[in-house]
Amino acid sequence: MSQTTIPRAAVHGTASGVIFMAFFGTLWAGIGIRGMQGWEFPVLITLSLLVGVVLFISAIALIKHSRQLTNEVIKKDGDR
Repeated sequence: MSQTTIPRAAVHGTASGVIFMAFFGTLWAGIGIRGMQGWEFPVLITLSLLVGVVLFISAIALIKHSRQLTNEVIKKDGDR
């Protein structure tokens, strides 16, 4: 069985991408939803904001939990 340790920099890069996409994805969804008229508007805008906030909080939690990782890449069993 092969075990690989993921370096801290890779996790931080992924979390940064999630933050970027949470912000701009929510912004883009808000712009698109604003073009709609009717009863769906408040529901959809609230839902898009909720998704953006959950993604942002998850990315921050990922960054905090990744502080325990090292920046070394360690491969065991079957190195290539």
